[in-house]
Amino acid sequence: MIFSLSYFAYDMISMQLDGLLDSTMLLHHPLSMLGFIVPLYQNVQGNYIMLAVWLTEISNPPMHMRHIFRSMGKRYTMAYEISEILYLTLYIYGRTICVLPIGYLTFICPENSVLIKISCAALTL
Repeated sequence: MIFSLSYFAYDMISMQLDGLLDSTMLLHHPLSMLGFIVPLYQNVQGNYIMLAVWLTEISNPPMHMRHIFRSMGKRYTMAYEISEILYLTLYIYGRTICVLPIGYLTFICPENSVLIKISCAALTL
């Protein structure tokens, strides 16, 4: 969780320096960081956070491959199309089919803090 927290901080600073930080990412990154800080500070709820991170970020490798192919001028190739389909499939699978039940479990767990529930709700929306 410390590694993921540091990545979100780095990514937000990097996006700002590159002029890519928009309002969506300005909301997404701090909320994600809050989702890591609370369990690290309280030493609880990490299982929910790490499971959600793994499932929501599972689509990142094909997403990056898609961008790499595009920057190499390989937009109209079979490899690009496969990475595109894999990205969309994993994105839908990870962020809807798998994460929504975890969000529900996060909300009904009486031991989860209000901050975790707020972070979860905001990131889901």
